[in-house]
Amino acid sequence: MASTLLGGERQTRKVALPVTVGLILATSVLGVCPPGWVPYRDDLCFYLSTAPALSWNEAHVFCQDQKAQLVVIKDYKKQMFLTDLAEGATGRAPHYWIGLAWQEARGLLAWVDGTPISQSWYRNWLSGHPKKKQCVQLVSIYTGQWRDWDCDAKSRFLCEMQVKDAFPGFVKKAHFRSRCYAFHFPSFREWRSWREARSLCRESGESLATVHDEEENVGVSDAFPEEGWHMWIGLRFGTAWSWSDTSSLAYARWHPENPPSTARDQCVVLILQPADPAQHGRWKTRPCDIRPAGEITGFVCQGREDFCGPPEPVHFPLPGGMGPHATADVAFSLSVRSACSLSLMGLRAETNTSATLFWLSLESNSTHVHSSIASELGGFPVRKVFPGVPVVPGISTWGFVTYPDGFATFFNQQEHFRLSEVPGISFAGLSSLQISGATVLNASLEHRLSSQVHFPGGRGMKLEEAIRRYLGNFTVSLWLRSLSAGHPKMCVVSYALKWKPPEFALFLLSPWGLEFHLKGAVMFCETRGALLDGSWHHVAVSVSSAPNPLPVQVFVDGEPWDPSSASGGHRSWKKGLPLGGTLCVGQLEIDGRGASFYVGDLSEVNLWDRALSWYSVKQLAASRTKWKHPGNVVSWAQLVAAPSLPLQISTSLSEDPEAAFVWFGSLRLRGKPSVLCSDPERALVYVAPTQAQCPRGVFWGLQLNGRLRIVGDPPSYLLLRG
Repeated sequence: MASTLLGGERQTRKVALPVTVGLILATSVLGVCPPGWVPYRDDLCFYLSTAPALSWNEAHVFCQDQKAQLVVIKDYKKQMFLTDLAEGATGRAPHYWIGLAWQEARGLLAWVDGTPISQSWYRNWLSGHPKKKQCVQLVSIYTGQWRDWDCDAKSRFLCEMQVKDAFPGFVKKAHFRSRCYAFHFPSFREWRSWREARSLCRESGESLATVHDEEENVGVSDAFPEEGWHMWIGLRFGTAWSWSDTSSLAYARWHPENPPSTARDQCVVLILQPADPAQHGRWKTRPCDIRPAGEITGFVCQGREDFCGPPEPVHFPLPGGMGPHATADVAFSLSVRSACSLSLMGLRAETNTSATLFWLSLESNSTHVHSSIASELGGFPVRKVFPGVPVVPGISTWGFVTYPDGFATFFNQQEHFRLSEVPGISFAGLSSLQISGATVLNASLEHRLSSQVHFPGGRGMKLEEAIRRYLGNFTVSLWLRSLSAGHPKMCVVSYALKWKPPEFALFLLSPWGLEFHLKGAVMFCETRGALLDGSWHHVAVSVSSAPNPLPVQVFVDGEPWDPSSASGGHRSWKKGLPLGGTLCVGQLEIDGRGASFYVGDLSEVNLWDRALSWYSVKQLAASRTKWKHPGNVVSWAQLVAAPSLPLQISTSLSEDPEAAFVWFGSLRLRGKPSVLCSDPERALVYVAPTQAQCPRGVFWGLQLNGRLRIVGDPPSYLLLRG
């Protein structure tokens, strides 16, 4: 505790050691400032950075991201408080950016609140300043006097926010395990006791969250890791521990230094403190009817999956349209008592305007799915209503297959609709596939144009708010081509929350090799294998939270790579990817700045919400230009369409097979496990005991619509009819 007497007014503050994210932890008795912020009087909260060092503009953006601004100093008492704060900080810096800078448009030096320095009576310039620099620092080693300095210089900084803005109150929602979780972060005047929080959840048909295993605890902790919050969950001790849904306690994660109280009427808070892994995700007990005065307290409600609202519509572009022997396959989750639609958009030939050329509507009740279609693909309207079919639990599938004089659609592996003998029908004008009202799990598309992006170095692509649901497992895959051996470590793809260390990052090493970082640990490092040879290579990284000797698996050109070293490779993956971060392609982003830029070409960068198997990855690696498998979390089409720095985007035309190879009759595989191979030279299809006995490039995979296709080049496929 430190006290200073400023002009007869005693100011008291608490200063603690900095944590890993570079915050000075300070708390107010009233708890009106966020963690890491220091209260001043009754109306302001100050933030003194310890890391990172930023330019003035970067510091200005950082403060704005916290709903704050660089400090404005217009009186002696505030100046002295900030001087004491800077001098008393652990690991203090010699100077800090403040909110005073030259405003070119106005031609004057002004504070960030718009006040010209000429209209402010208080100034505290260091001798010899101001000079001709455009940004201003507080120099702690000279009793907090000011100097003007180069705006691009790296320095620590001071932010301020109004107390009324410290806790504006907000609610965030996330899907996890077929449930919807609502995270309530209320303003400090709306902090609630456990019973008040439970009542608020019940008013909307929900309940306080229950946590029954480690994965669920990690999911709730990591979905929105807001620093310093204590979140009520639905666990209470009356005469025994029980959850708000009356289930008994089978799993707990008590804080090691705060064992659970056995006093009657005790309830539990979940600690969100990602900067301290020993605290984050732990549980503590608190009296159920008391609003904690010294803790920032929120609560987590849980309800049915539809409490989060309908899934966001998914848009898959079809560049160049589709050829006469192409498919579009989608796997999705259709909830009971819900409605969804799948539509193919394109140009209407008569008017040359964008229109819905094919539309499928699905409506489910508790027992049946009813469907209808509307089509203009043949140049004339077709409408049809189908009788209801029994609801199939689990995953539903839809497939669209083109051929030279028509098309067919499949629903749950059964032919659903067919249009035949339409001379001159063309699918080249199709522009996109859209799915609304359903959660898309997987897609496989054949369209005629493929795109690739050239990265010259010094710039990358970004997709903000890339992840919108909690990911306990994930796979990222991409195609790369580079000859740039002059850069020892290039970041191909990374994901991070703003101003936080990367959640994951994949690096291409020179002269050869790959390195994968996850939550700050090097999970994979392989320095063999020449990837910088100017040829296209497919790379995939699969991360699983399931018990696994290797939670991270890396595949190159469809084959698994064993790491030569890994600091965390044999540790279980017990964390997830939080929501709301930025996916960066071609660069690593640290403290708002790009680094480790990639030089070369990239294509088909996709992110999935599960750990893909070897066979799935092998299918991804089969062809870069023919079959597209857009990620169900982030797709390459999203990245290419996202606003970013100008990059060279080029396209190539996929070759269509001249004719389909059709198998009439039925195919059955009995007895021992076997695979289907082909001999293109002799036009044979045959069964082999293992995949290794198939010639390279002629292993067949089964599509969602029941069609077999070759995994490799040349592109061809096999239809099963009979």
